[in-house]
Amino acid sequence: MRQQLQQLSKSEVIEVILQQQARIEQLQARVAQLEEQIKRLTQPPRTPPTPPFRPLRVQNPTVPRASRRRSAAPSRGIGAAAARSRT
Repeated sequence: MRQQLQQLSKSEVIEVILQQQARIEQLQARVAQLEEQIKRLTQPPRTPPTPPFRPLRVQNPTVPRASRRRSAAPSRGIGAAAARSRT
């Protein structure tokens, strides 16, 4: 390699150096991209991952089921008349 460079003219050596410098800059940019990618992939996620399914709704065991329902309005139909006649 040394002998090949010695046989080149000064302008040819300068051209080789400039080509090498351009390649070095390309490689430095690629290294910076890869370092950024590694940094991004090794950091913990910003938000917790979404589960693949929706969790089931858990009912509060301390509140009885009947007390959570709305109380029914008094009936004014035929059943109400029958209920009054029983009393």
